[in-house]
This record gives sequence, structure tokens and C-alpha cells, in this order.
Amino acid sequence: MQPTGAFGASFNARGQSRMLPEARSENLLYIGDAGSGGVLVYSYLPALKFVGILSEPPAPGGECVDSAQDVFITDASPFSHVTYEYAHGGTSPIAIFADPGGSPSACSIDPTTGDLAVASVRSNGTTHGKLAVYKGARGTPKLYADTSFSDMMFCGYDDAGNLFVDGIGPGSAFLIAELPKGGKALTEVTLDHSILFPGGVQWDGKDLAVGDDRSSYIYRFAVSGYKGKRVGATRLRVWPGLHQFFIDDGVLIDPTYLPSRGAVALYDYPAGGKPTRTVTGVSTPAGAVVSLAGK
Repeated sequence: MQPTGAFGASFNARGQSRMLPEARSENLLYIGDAGSGGVLVYSYLPALKFVGILSEPPAPGGECVDSAQDVFITDASPFSHVTYEYAHGGTSPIAIFADPGGSPSACSIDPTTGDLAVASVRSNGTTHGKLAVYKGARGTPKLYADTSFSDMMFCGYDDAGNLFVDGIGPGSAFLIAELPKGGKALTEVTLDHSILFPGGVQWDGKDLAVGDDRSSYIYRFAVSGYKGKRVGATRLRVWPGLHQFFIDDGVLIDPTYLPSRGAVALYDYPAGGKPTRTVTGVSTPAGAVVSLAGK
């Protein structure tokens, strides 16, 4: 399935990017959707109108946004080692980041420095996924490794610049680690609540929100001294499959690929429950981010 209407007909992204002129002046919702050949772009609430599509990367993974509202999108294509940066409403990348750590899976921006962190999974020539940190979101990254991780899947900075990354270890066991602000190495974090399989990681303004891909829950943790205490849980009444969700001012955006179709659901956060709005006409959504106009 592809969205229809904005360009007069069903539009497939492969080979070209397009954006309606008014998109630059609107708040935008970016949905990575490999089944549609790229990144689908919608005006954000309340309209949720389809306004454009980006053809690169063709198999988007996780997404993040910086203070200038530039959008970063990891390329989850086989053997890919790059992450793309787009200006708000733009159709051509303004930067492409090479990742020597593995195949990029998800990203996050440090709100205190503007550093870009990219978590990667194993790829051709690598035995463990790594964490790449680009100072000021530019140049060659510094790599951080923890050989307990076979794949590093999702990452998120808190408001103090501490970086958290989750992934899988021996026997596909869930792992999460922290790179403290100014730290030189990752240290594994012990949570007091088990997570079956890693989902997205995001600071929600107060606590660390960690998704469980095999359930319909996002758990909230207060982390101190490399220990995480569960302080809340948000249940989503959908098919399990929490990938890279996005929390924005009391709204949770969850792109979920169901067995028969894709859907992007919006929920009140942290209440959860039933979706308040949905975006249909998507195929295999896997990541989401909101970029605000006029920043």
C-alpha cells in the first residue's frame, strides 16, 4: 500500500523524493516505511495529511531529531553503514554519516551537546554491534563496544546527556547499558522488571521509557547507580511489536507492523490504552519522529 491523494495518485518513493511546498511551514510527522520504499511524511496534529515521501534511505530504521528540527534516519538496508540527515521539510540529504560500527539501527541526539549517537547491529565484517557517537553530529564517530551485546538496537539520551542503549546478548537475552555523560565506557544497567525483547528507548521528560517488543507495554524506569527501578507502565492495546516509538508533549506515536497490515497509532501518554488517532495506508512502519516548524 502507498498513500494516495497528496500528489493526485498512489505514489511509490523508489527513485525520487517529493514534498508539498507547504510542508516546510508545518509541523511534520516522519514515518519510516520500507514497504513503501522510504520515509512517509505527514503534517502533524491535527490534520495528519500526507505531504511527502523521501526515497533515501529505502529501508529506514530508527529516527531522531535535533534542536534545529533536522531529522536523522538510519538506513536498515542489508550491509548499509550510513545514516541520513534532512532539514525540516527538505527532500535532499544535508549530511550522510558513515558508520564503521555496524548496520545502523536507531539514533538519538544529546540535548546538552548536539552529539549524534547511532546504535548498530551486526553486519558484514562485524561480530558485534557498536555505539557510534558523532561529536556535534559531524565528522568521524567514536565507537563504544560491549561484547556482551551481539546487537545494539535502540538508544536514547536523557536530559542530562547520559546515553542508554538496549539490545540482545547471549541467547537473545535483553540487555541495556549506559554511557554516562563524559564517560569513556558502557556499563550494563540492571532493571528490576524483565523485558522479553528490546524495543525503543526514549527519555520522556522525567523517566527512561523502554519498550518491550514482545508485549504491548512501555515501561518507565528511574535509573540511578546503573540500576533501574520501575516507576510505571504504559499499556498499548495493539498487536505486540514496539519498535522505535516517539513521545511528544503527552502524545505517544507507535509505528507497528501487524501480521496483516501496518498502522501508526497515536496514544495519550503515559495513559496508553486505545489509540486516539491512527494513520493508515502504510505498509511496514518501523520508526517515527516529529519535526517542528519555525525552530
